[in-house]
Amino acid sequence: MSLQTSGNIMMATILMLLAGAHNSVILSSQSLCAVIDSTVKIPCSTSYSSITERQWYQVQRSDGEPQDLSTNPQYSGRVSISTLWNDCTLTINNVRGSDSGVYNFRFRTQGDEWISASPGVTLTVTDLQVKVDPETVGQREVKLTCSFTCSFTTETLWSVWYWNGVFWLNSPGASIVLNSTILDNQGNFSCRISGSEHRSPTTCVCALKGSSVDLSCSYKYPGVHTVIKSFWFIKEQQVGVESVDVREEEEYQGRVKYRQSSQNDCSMTITHLRESDAHTYRFRFHTDGTGGKYTGEPGVSLSVTGSVVK
Repeated sequence: MSLQTSGNIMMATILMLLAGAHNSVILSSQSLCAVIDSTVKIPCSTSYSSITERQWYQVQRSDGEPQDLSTNPQYSGRVSISTLWNDCTLTINNVRGSDSGVYNFRFRTQGDEWISASPGVTLTVTDLQVKVDPETVGQREVKLTCSFTCSFTTETLWSVWYWNGVFWLNSPGASIVLNSTILDNQGNFSCRISGSEHRSPTTCVCALKGSSVDLSCSYKYPGVHTVIKSFWFIKEQQVGVESVDVREEEEYQGRVKYRQSSQNDCSMTITHLRESDAHTYRFRFHTDGTGGKYTGEPGVSLSVTGSVVK
């Protein structure tokens, strides 16, 4: 299988034969991997020129007569099927986790029954997560991997890394190695796969014990409402009781600062890091609208050891 990535289009083709017909059709390989919010194109063409109807459908969602994706509400505005002569390429925009499944193409000519390709194409839609190699925790060199649940070919995969929310580097493959003793390497790291704009949550911070760490953060809220309160917290309180601003926690006195360099900036700095600072930190803001309480999930997980924070 050959997987090619161009912009946010992922494709691979092999020659397959239509069951029960004397005409060939080119479909995608038997499986494709795509990142949430990317665009997937499954190239398809047939040598038959007198096609009157053509459809793509999800195999496992077809009870009885297959449902054309172009009429399926779950794909409304997100799918298109080429009708240029012998081209039957399927394009799915802004793919979701629920789009994972087996896709098949079928057509018919004047007076003929539907003819389907077999066995179809399996699409797996994956989310991203930054993972730390447990064998490198506490070591001089720490390995981070942009992790996903399906496979891309390693010779074409590039990962894009962000440090404190800002573009940092492009790297061949899915992993990078950091020198944990360099202060410039401390901060938040997130990643995406080249070809998709979808980023992983910020899950890893590398820093030295006793130094400072910046938890980069920004947020958006409904323009018709006003933010009346915003803060970071580490302890979720009981129902009906608000969580405590981390700046008010006794052990953080004088060590926490909110940057707020712009209206939507919610970045936080913790200085003089301690091993007891190992928590999951979440940001929350309230608006003047009904039920206007919003919390960033899953938050930032901070683990502090004697030599490194992850």
